[in-house]
Amino acid sequence: FTLEQPVIKPGGTAYVETVWRVDTVPGRLLSIMAHALGPDGRAVAVGDGLGVPIESWQPGDVFVQRHTLTVPKDAPRGSYWIQTGVYWLEDALRERWATRDSRVAGDRALLVALQIR
Repeated sequence: FTLEQPVIKPGGTAYVETVWRVDTVPGRLLSIMAHALGPDGRAVAVGDGLGVPIESWQPGDVFVQRHTLTVPKDAPRGSYWIQTGVYWLEDALRERWATRDSRVAGDRALLVALQIR
């Protein structure tokens, strides 16, 4: 992943790029999430999306997903963790995928802290 602006002002925009490898082609629609989490753990900026349609995926493909996170103008200064993960779009509950990385547990990865100053 990359975070282009590790420090932004309230109301500013940060761009995050995450890199993904296709192991198997999913049979239903999904989205890749990127959220900036405030001090209370709630998402204050959401940049979910999927820039590469799954119809074009092949096992072994690697792609970069670019996420745009714009924090509110009234966002308090401080550290905001960036989280990423994958979830099913068709599911009413937006069920997240379990991570397959041994360094991360659960259904998301915390990447880095974005600083609001």
